[in-house]
Amino acid sequence: MTIHTRATGGITYRLTPRTSLSVTVAAVYEASETAGLEPLERLAAAFYEDLHQIARQTTIPPWQALAAPDTYADQPDLLARLVSADVEQLLRDQLISGVALVLSDPAYDAASDASMPVVRYCAAYILRRLVSPLPDELIAPPYSRTIARFDPSRHAGPASELALLVAWYPAVSPAERAATIAFPRYQFQWTALTAVAFDDTQLRPPPETPLVSGGGAWTRTQLDGQTSQQPEPF
Repeated sequence: MTIHTRATGGITYRLTPRTSLSVTVAAVYEASETAGLEPLERLAAAFYEDLHQIARQTTIPPWQALAAPDTYADQPDLLARLVSADVEQLLRDQLISGVALVLSDPAYDAASDASMPVVRYCAAYILRRLVSPLPDELIAPPYSRTIARFDPSRHAGPASELALLVAWYPAVSPAERAATIAFPRYQFQWTALTAVAFDDTQLRPPPETPLVSGGGAWTRTQLDGQTSQQPEPF
């Protein structure tokens, strides 16, 4: 699995040797869906922990960055919990193969005459759906995590921007997604904005734990939450 090098009509993020990458992977065997629920929960929990940490340790308002309702402006912990619950449900409904949190600084690429944000920190959470292994095949670990510890002094500057990326399963149409992602099953609308790719040319040869694409292309996404009532914390 490789890092995409260009996005057509979308956003390209530039990875540099100073970029910190964190990759969390959960594996679920298709023939044993029940056994795969616990890895999904751990994947969503890892997403919550990291989003909560970014919200607490930076001056970036997460509700603005993720386009959530302003009712969450003073409740970053509740927002992180609800977003992670939606992530777990998206995984269970087989709508996505992964999500990612990206902290980047704006930059301009003269060669392409385009903006190419430079990534300071990227945390990806990937679900791998696998067929049942043969008796002599190695069994993938149900959960693994390579962590780049978040350091606000290195990973978030005055101009840094937080973005939420989603790897949608291409087999599900936008209309099917819109019909499924509805309150109260979901707290937010999860609106796809634009295609995203990563320029990893400065990382050659690829690092040991590259940012993998999962089962679909990355798309920058916003929450667009329009719930009619404030949900209870959990």
